[in-house]
Amino acid sequence: MWKNYADLITAGDYAGTNAYDLIVKWVDGEVTLYPDVSEGTKLPTALDQHLPNEITLAAPHSVWEYARGFATGKYGGNQWPDDLIVRWNDGEVTKYIDIDGNGLHAEEQLVGPNDAWKTASLITGGDLDGDSNGTDPNHDLLVVWASGTVSVFPDVNSGRLQNEQVVESSSTWTHARVIALGEYGMNDWEDDLFVRWSDGEVTTYGNAQAGAVGREYQLVPPPAAGFAATAQGAVRPDDPCAKVCGPGLYRRSH
Repeated sequence: MWKNYADLITAGDYAGTNAYDLIVKWVDGEVTLYPDVSEGTKLPTALDQHLPNEITLAAPHSVWEYARGFATGKYGGNQWPDDLIVRWNDGEVTKYIDIDGNGLHAEEQLVGPNDAWKTASLITGGDLDGDSNGTDPNHDLLVVWASGTVSVFPDVNSGRLQNEQVVESSSTWTHARVIALGEYGMNDWEDDLFVRWSDGEVTTYGNAQAGAVGREYQLVPPPAAGFAATAQGAVRPDDPCAKVCGPGLYRRSH
């Protein structure tokens, strides 16, 4: 069910219980909140199955059919990761703050419909410039564009997407399929970036910043294959990165 019908997924503390919850946008436009997800949570596995605490935030066939990207973060001025940035199919970008079981609140337009943001392939939220603290969080937005450029928009709390900083640009990033910023390292900031690539490789970039993606660590290698460049360093005609790729496979084949 999840493979065919779950379109966008993001996590945050929307229920206010100091435990992470899951928001799912389904292909028909329904948006569902699953509170307090843990290792003991049983999520639905069939379309007609509903959990007792499942909360519908938007009904099927709503405007949310046109949402193309989710990024949860601390964009509302409080300490909870309960705010959501949404990229829509027409390039509009909006923000919703203080999401809870009663719905999606306080919509604010960050960018009007435009062609540039139609090419934002992936978005995620975190603290990349290190200026947040427990009482005054100020999260940033990281964007992977269809061109392979990766950029950061700092301090979205200000209400606008401005001061874009390009942190990476290469054809490899066109193969990024899932990105997620979180607090996975030794500091107190959500500045560690997880990436799943089109070939199945998973990497993390520790202590990503507004000026660089950080040091790369491979968590899951790409499938074993005997790909290699020719002795002259030219790309072979059967270059594997023509279809699927990741940093590891790219280095092996170029």
